[in-house]
Order: sequence, then C-alpha cells, then structure tokens
Amino acid sequence: MDDSQSLIQPALKVVDLNFTYSDGTAALQGINLKANPGESLAIIGPNGAGKSTLLLCLAGLLRAQGEIYFFGRRLTPNTARHLRKKIALVFQDPDDQLFMPTLEEDVAFGPLNLDLPTDEIERRVAQALTQMNLVDKKKKPPHHLSFGEKRRAALATALVMQAEIILLDEPTSNLDPATRWELVNYLKTLPVTRIVATHDLELCGSLCARCVLLSDGRQITAGPSEDIIKDKNLLRRYRLAPP
Repeated sequence: MDDSQSLIQPALKVVDLNFTYSDGTAALQGINLKANPGESLAIIGPNGAGKSTLLLCLAGLLRAQGEIYFFGRRLTPNTARHLRKKIALVFQDPDDQLFMPTLEEDVAFGPLNLDLPTDEIERRVAQALTQMNLVDKKKKPPHHLSFGEKRRAALATALVMQAEIILLDEPTSNLDPATRWELVNYLKTLPVTRIVATHDLELCGSLCARCVLLSDGRQITAGPSEDIIKDKNLLRRYRLAPP
C-alpha cells in the first residue's frame, strides 16, 4: 500500500462489535471491518449469520457494544443525530420502507423530516425518482407497484437523503433476472459507499471487490470476493454452496 492509500480515512470502521438480543441470543460477536469511501463491501453468510443485525447496528437502529466510526467520527448517543444523516438503510422487504399514500410522498418523507426548504425537497424527490426511472409512477400508491418497482422505490427513499453510505439488505432477492441486472448495474454507478448484505454470490462478485463472511454472529474470514467465492469448500461449510 502506498502512502496516499494509507492516508485514506475509512468511510466505515467497525471495531469489536457485539450485540445480544433480549432473549440472550448473541447475534454479533467481535466483528471488525472497514470500507473506504466509494467502496462496495459485501457481507455474506447463511440465514441467521447476523447480516441484517449488523446493518441495523450500523444504521443506529440497534445499539451494540463496540466501536463504529463513520469518516473517522465515532457513533455515540451524542453524535448519532449528525452521523445518521450520512447513512441510509434499504430494507430487504420494500414494504417495510413504503407506507405513504403515494410513491412521491414516500420519497419526500425523509427530506421533510430534515426541515429542508420546499424547493430543495422537490428537487431531491424529482432527482431520485428520475434516477430510479419511477417518475411516471410518482402518484401511484406503493402497493400498486410491482416488486421490482418497489425495490427501486425503496432505493429512491435512500438516494433522496443524499447519504454517503448506503446499507442494502438482500437488494436482489425476489427479482427477475432482467430487473436484477438493471439494479446491479445501477448500484455500480452510485458514487457512495455501499455495504451489501446478501446471499447472492454473483452480486457479491460483480459489485463488491471485498467481502466479509459471517456465521452464527462470528466473522469467519474477509478478503477479495473473487478468492472467497472460488473457495467451494469454504462456501459449502457455511451453506453458501450445494454439498
């Protein structure tokens, strides 16, 4: 690594992160990772590995033990309000994210809560809907959209916040091949840091240069996605490839 690379401040740094649910389930145990600005980092693992819990902790929706830094600043109760403006979470189920009478109102919901000027909100909403090719759907109720359109709509609610880090939980699940291809290609163009929790190893390989493998809340390994995806014995051991 040259000197210029070593001076890059990570967009995200996680140090010894632990989270236990109220029933005693240890969902995360000693997680350490980092992502540089503009990088796509995949979090892979079987069901119950802790991927979604990790994203919820990063988004500040669950309070974990350990240290989380965004652009060198630690997430604490005192810094949470400011830092959360830099982060947007896209849930696995878009119906968890879309709840207003129209798509346009859903996309405007976040900026309205930032108390932005009306013209700035309108500009952001128009831009996000255009980016997601949903301008002609803006007056539709979200439940009238196709699943692929809902997925893009949920991403629009993140883009409108102009976040510097987007957390994506299984972004390609339940998409047909054409819609999946379109979404992956769009994600590649985003000039933000992307943390992607996924079972989709093809997505991991095409979008993310690096990945972290979790199982039972523990970090098993981390490294270049290409190397990990090629290790079929490793993938079979953690139920990410057929026996």
